[in-house]
Amino acid sequence: MAPKTRPGVTGTAPSPEGGRAVRENGFTLLELLIASTVLTVGLLSTASLLLLALSSHFNSKLEAAALRMTQSTLEELKSLPLNHAGLADSTESLTPEHEIDFSAPSSPSHGRTTLVTLQSFSPTRIEFETRWHVRTSDGRKVITGATRKTGGHSPFRPVNMRIVRLYTAPAPGI
Repeated sequence: MAPKTRPGVTGTAPSPEGGRAVRENGFTLLELLIASTVLTVGLLSTASLLLLALSSHFNSKLEAAALRMTQSTLEELKSLPLNHAGLADSTESLTPEHEIDFSAPSSPSHGRTTLVTLQSFSPTRIEFETRWHVRTSDGRKVITGATRKTGGHSPFRPVNMRIVRLYTAPAPGI
């Protein structure tokens, strides 16, 4: 007698003489657990990459805003007359790398604070501090400017820039 089969079933039906058990197509519990684990790891990896990309995008917006503020301040300082109070030699501290030292106290005549609204998913108001250092030597003014985000965690270093403004020093005794 030929073994009986059903649609969707492979193998043979059990025979009265102690034959084989019927095996159905499908996943076992172990296969299902492994597939779920692989899918979960893949989804978590994708989510973490998405969060990293969003964080990097926001940090680049912060750095771009700080760079624009530093550039704007330096351009403004370049346009001032040489005897302006903002171009007087400053007491602002510099690091050994000739960058603005934000751990030192700020000079009111060589710094400002600006509140900026960044447009991301929702408007974010962030405060930036811009400082500059002016040094006069050999007929030139060396102006170092820097901007940083104040308050909270700041993952990037302050944006530092330097310009040199040439001028003719007055002759001694005139």
